[in-house]
Amino acid sequence: YAKTVEARLPPVQQPTDPALPPVCNLDQETQQKVCAVVNTSKYCHETTAQLEDSIIKVIDADVAEHVDLSGVKEEFQGVVTHGMRVLVAALETRAAPALAQMPKLKWDAMEELSEDTSPYMLEIVGKAREMMPALGEALMPIYVRFFCDKFVESFVPRFIGHIYNCKGIGMVGAQQMQVDVGTLKQTLVDLPTLGQATPTTFYTRMVTEELAKAELVLKLVQTPEEMLEVAVKEMRTSGTKINLGKILELKGLKRADSERLAEAYNLMTGSASEGGKKIKKLFNLS
Repeated sequence: YAKTVEARLPPVQQPTDPALPPVCNLDQETQQKVCAVVNTSKYCHETTAQLEDSIIKVIDADVAEHVDLSGVKEEFQGVVTHGMRVLVAALETRAAPALAQMPKLKWDAMEELSEDTSPYMLEIVGKAREMMPALGEALMPIYVRFFCDKFVESFVPRFIGHIYNCKGIGMVGAQQMQVDVGTLKQTLVDLPTLGQATPTTFYTRMVTEELAKAELVLKLVQTPEEMLEVAVKEMRTSGTKINLGKILELKGLKRADSERLAEAYNLMTGSASEGGKKIKKLFNLS
């Protein structure tokens, strides 16, 4: 029966490029059906566990030890997980067009900081806020929280990847991105509540820690070249991992000089002082 129920889930297309999100287009009716599959599978999982206990209670002890419905329970739990992956993929699909616009913007040519969130980010958070109330109506809070966990785990690294894909980020552009990150952070923190679930401390901390990685990239982009050595040294000390070579490109260093880019990147594992000399040479600092 678990396979019969699972067959009602719509397919999720996995692009060959891991940087691209999974594709799953759901209308509201299909989204409700996916939620129904999740709820049905959860009910069957619980009922199977109760059946197992009831059988054990009424049969002889020497036979009871052979009663094991764990395989059936795992099948239904697998359908629940599959259904949640479909819902996460659906939100990523809805947000993908707006996210794809981000690297196309001229972040290195911005001259004035807007007090408003960028349109691409407003569309992303709008899609998320639009989806959550319906999930809250259809799913138990535990599964709303599960959905939020998995969306953050999938979407935020993809968002950071899109920052790295920008052709260049100027000082004002980095500041505007920080405004956008702040809007994204607040929305992600609000997602469980929008879905009628109470956010856990773990979830709020996860959102903060994951988006801190984006904030770190933007901080380094804004760091003056003469202070970059100190900033990177502090991050090495804290164990923070960064794509320094790409950050230098975002700051305006030409990709053509691949050898010196590689040397700069090795600052993360080599001598900080020697790396600092290389950075200064790259930017023609004294």
